[in-house]
Order: sequence, then structure tokens, then C-alpha cells
Amino acid sequence: MRQLKRINMKSTRFVAVMMVVVLLSAFFTFNLQRPMVHADSNKVATLKKNLETIQNSLKQVENNRAALAAKEKQLTGDLAFLQTRSEQQRELYDTALEQKQFALMTLEEDRQACIQAHENYEEKQREYCERVTLMFDWRQKSILEILFSSNDIEGVFSTLRFMKMVTDADEEALDDLNAAQALAEAIQADSEEKYQASIELLEEADRVLAEIRNQAAMTGKSLEEVKSQLTNYRQKQEQLKKDVSAAQAKLDAQQKLEQQERERKAKEAAAKTTVKPKPKPTNPPKVSTGMFVWPTPGYYFVTSPFGWRSWSNSYHEGVDIGAPTGAYVVAMAAGTVMARGSRAISGNYIYVNHGNGIITRYYHLSGFACSVGQKVNAGQLIGYVGSTGRSTGPHLHFEIRINGTPVNGLRYFR
Repeated sequence: MRQLKRINMKSTRFVAVMMVVVLLSAFFTFNLQRPMVHADSNKVATLKKNLETIQNSLKQVENNRAALAAKEKQLTGDLAFLQTRSEQQRELYDTALEQKQFALMTLEEDRQACIQAHENYEEKQREYCERVTLMFDWRQKSILEILFSSNDIEGVFSTLRFMKMVTDADEEALDDLNAAQALAEAIQADSEEKYQASIELLEEADRVLAEIRNQAAMTGKSLEEVKSQLTNYRQKQEQLKKDVSAAQAKLDAQQKLEQQERERKAKEAAAKTTVKPKPKPTNPPKVSTGMFVWPTPGYYFVTSPFGWRSWSNSYHEGVDIGAPTGAYVVAMAAGTVMARGSRAISGNYIYVNHGNGIITRYYHLSGFACSVGQKVNAGQLIGYVGSTGRSTGPHLHFEIRINGTPVNGLRYFR
């Protein structure tokens, strides 16, 4: 009997060890098949690099456009300044032109006065010469001839005094005319100097005006070139924005496609490792009476763990467990059903309150096996796995919340 008992004990231990080995093998097989961390595929990496290149080009174009806009503002100010200077210089040019015209008119008047002074001097000089010749002829006569030709002695003296007066008057007139001629020549020289100065002033004003106009033309040309470049950069910027949107859309589509492919493979793997669900029994057996019970008995493949998911750029507040539609969903621990219903995202759901601020949630169910207010034990059937709500396939979204904060449910199980 003792030997039989020992053999039975050994057999029991052997069976237990074998069961542990089988469970460990299944566990490691599921973990090997489970895509815990998904590295970017070559296509996604290429699309990301392409997107980054386009974004860098867009940033460079935006910087260049900002620099050109500043240059345009500066050139616009310079052109406005040159146009103002051109108007001012034009006024100076018009003033210089008026001065030149006035100087020319004055010069012509002074020249005419000088010519008239010369003519008067020459006429007086000719008359003087004639009188001097006549008087010379009178002086060649003797006093006796003058006396005999005169009526009386008083006439002789009168003739001599008259000749003296004429000679003195002519000499004085010649001196005045000579002075007037010298003054006319001096005034003409001054007029010529002023006229030459007005010409130089006009030429300088014209030169400055031409230089300003040349600068304004060059500035205007530069401004047109900058405006043309701004137009080109604006078109490039608009096109690059479209390219960024298109590249982002391609990247998102590829990531979504690869995520769907990963989920499809996960479902296929889960389907291979699970058995066909049995019909729902009227009184399903209890799975366990322990404190914490795995919510999907017989299905342990975790398709999406708790925490941040880079592929969807979102935070996963629960654990997704791959299982076929109709598989049992049991209460993790004893508690009270506090809510059940249906929403667009979570689909059919059940909330169980376990006390001490601990609440478990079960999403995407295909059906219910409990009612609100019902008390349930650990491992008691409460619903069935499904794919309701926002779901890509049959699975259970299982959450544990403590005082409203989601925690990693895998920590409660070995």
C-alpha cells in the first residue's frame, strides 16, 4: 500500500511537472509570437526620412522668404527716399536753370551796354578828332588873320575862349566815355563770371539728379528682383506645405496599414493557439475561487499591453487579450456589477466594483451574463468576448482602475 501510495504521489508529481512544462511552453510560444515592440519597417523609415527632408526644405524656404521680406522693406524705404531726393534735386535743378537764364539775360544786356559804350566812345572820339582838326587849322592862322577876320577884338577873344571850351569839353566827354566803357567792360566781365557759375551750378545739379535717378533705377530693379524671388519662394512654400501634408498622409497610411497587418497576424496567431469556443452553457462552471482570476480562461495571448503605444501615438489604459467571439469573460475578483451597457468606442461593457477603490472594466463584449447590482465571485462568468465598438477583431479590453487611475492589470497575475 505504501509503495502504491508512493507511486501515486510520484505519478501526481510527474503529471504536475508536465503540466507546468506545457504551460510554460505555451506561455513562451505566445510571448514569442506576440509583437510587444514594433520597430519601424524600411518603408515607414523611408517615409519618415522623406517627410523630415521636406520639412527641413520648408523651414529653409520660410527663412529665406523672411530674409527677402526684410530686404524688400529696406529697398522700398530706400526707393521712397531716393524719389524724395529726386524731387528735391529737381527743384534745385529748376532753380539753377532759372539762375542760368537770368544770368544769360543779364549778360546780354551788359554786352549791349558795353557795345553801346564803345560806339559812343568811338562817335565822340570821331567828333573830337574833327574839331581838333578844325581848330588845328584855325591855330595855323596868325593872330593878325584872326583879327582881320573878326569884327572886333572882343570877337577874337570870344573865338579863342570858345575853342578852349570846346577842347576842354571834348576831353572831359572823352574821359567820361572812357570811364563808362571801362565800367561796361567790368560789368560784362562780372556777368560772364556769373553766367559761367550758373552753368557750373546747373551742370552739378544735373549730374546729381542723374546720379539719384540712376540709384533709384538700380534700387527699383533690385526691388523687382526681390519681389520676383518672393513670389517664387511663396509658390515653393505653398507647394512644400502640400508635399508635407501628402508625405504625412502617406506615412500615416503606411503606419495604419502595418498596424492592421500586425493585428491581423496577432489574430491569426491567437486563432492558431485557441480552440473553437463551446456553446454557451446555461450554468457555466466556475473557473476559480481564488482572489484574482484571469478574465479570459484559456486565452492568455496579450495583443496590446498597458501603456504608451508609439505606433498609434496614444496611451493604452488597459490590456487587450486575443480570444474568439463567444469566449468566456469572468470577474477578476469578487465584487458587485456596478454598470453595463454599450458605447460607440468601448462597445458592450461591464464595470465591477471590488471595494477599496478597485474597479475592473471589460470592453467589446458580444453579450452579457450578469445584471447591474448583482454580486459576483472571482472567476464567475459575466459576459462573452466580442468585437463591438471600435475594434479591429474579437478580443477583450481589460482594465483595472484604483481610485479612478488606470494601472497595469498584468501585475495582478503571474
